[in-house]
Amino acid sequence: MPDFILQRDFVLRSRHGLSIRFTKGLPTHVPERLAEEAVGIGAVPVHPPAPVDDLLEAIRLLAEEADAEKFTVKGAPRTEAVEAIVGRDLKAAEVAQAWAEFKGGRE
Repeated sequence: MPDFILQRDFVLRSRHGLSIRFTKGLPTHVPERLAEEAVGIGAVPVHPPAPVDDLLEAIRLLAEEADAEKFTVKGAPRTEAVEAIVGRDLKAAEVAQAWAEFKGGRE
C-alpha cells in the first residue's frame, strides 16, 4: 500500500489495535489492512511518479492510434489520455516531461 499524507498531526488508533502517527504533510506508511481507516480520517494516498518508460510507452501507443481528440491543439498528448493507458492519476508536468523526451527521441 502506498504511503498516505494527512494535513494535520494525528494518531490513528485502529480497530485492529495498531497506531499510526501522522505528521502534518509528511508521507506515512500505512499497512494494507489500515488503508480504509486512514482514508476515513482524511488521509490521501501518495502516488509515486510513474516511471518515464511507462509514460513513453503510453505516448507511443497514442501516437500510433492517432486519435486527434487525445491530443491538444498544440499536438501534445492529453494528460487524461495518458492516464487511461497508465491506469493512474498523473500530473500534467509528468506527461509534459515524457512528451518532450518522446519528441527528442524522434528528431
